[in-house]
Amino acid sequence: MTTAPAIITAISNIQKSIEVARLGEHPNRAGTHFRAEDVIKAVRDEMVEHGVVVRSTILKSNHDHEMVDTKVGGATKSRYQTTATADIRFTFVSTEDGSEWPVDVSAEGSDIGADSAFRKVYTNATKTAFLLAFSTPDSAPAPHASAPRGGTPNPAARPADPA
Repeated sequence: MTTAPAIITAISNIQKSIEVARLGEHPNRAGTHFRAEDVIKAVRDEMVEHGVVVRSTILKSNHDHEMVDTKVGGATKSRYQTTATADIRFTFVSTEDGSEWPVDVSAEGSDIGADSAFRKVYTNATKTAFLLAFSTPDSAPAPHASAPRGGTPNPAARPADPA
């Protein structure tokens, strides 16, 4: 009998263990919404328990700046808006035998003032990679969630071919 690489067993065990509360449907977009921090915390706690670490590699990134007019204290002010995109590979690694499972994700984020567009890209990519890698199920909507928050998993996200 062939034994599966430890990363496959660990991912399977994590898939059995996690559940993330969904925040409901967004009125302008199809799909269920999850808060990134809820997904990341649920998965991270299980990864620690099952001996899985993750590393990320930026495969490609881009950012564009444009001037936009915004209202600040009743006055119109021209500010930069930055839109960033990236293709990022998240490689989940078993601490038991070093076996790996890569997941490639494309993500986008934008920010007025240009100081956190790429952080938004990375947060969205991390959430999407975790949802994909662990086939994260959702539970009933959180009782305190009166309005949807967060974003839908990026439809451009795709699992990488395990090598």
